[in-house]
Amino acid sequence: MSITFLDGQPAACHIVERLACLSLTVARYQRKLWRNLIMTEDKPLPPPSPPPALRDLTGLLSTEEDRARILVVDDDALVREILADQLAEARYLVSTAEDGKEALAKVSSEPPDSILLDVIMPNLDGFEVCRRLKSDEQTILIPVVRLGAPI
Repeated sequence: MSITFLDGQPAACHIVERLACLSLTVARYQRKLWRNLIMTEDKPLPPPSPPPALRDLTGLLSTEEDRARILVVDDDALVREILADQLAEARYLVSTAEDGKEALAKVSSEPPDSILLDVIMPNLDGFEVCRRLKSDEQTILIPVVRLGAPI
């Protein structure tokens, strides 16, 4: 793919570098020299490189101890599976629980860094799980994100 700039606009040089991230491979500069005479110059664009901040983070999450642990609690198996897959792709360590009782047991055995918690579940609903987590000094600081449809 290429992009064409007419009359060698000086601002176009800055645009070319920014457009390189859009999978462009060639910048074509055209300048009208005289009547129907047009000079064309193709310049290959360098391959895009990640921003410096991202390059510095590439090795940061290489070990399991460095990765954030997230507990997904939902009584719907499909929702649990989708969320767990998405989070695992994002390099989180994911564990799941089917209901509130199982969630509290998992939190006490291995506290997660955060919890995605469905509100409406059998046995122990999300509100009660959250009340118990926030009333315990060991778990009060674990962030809890509510899952579910608005009521």
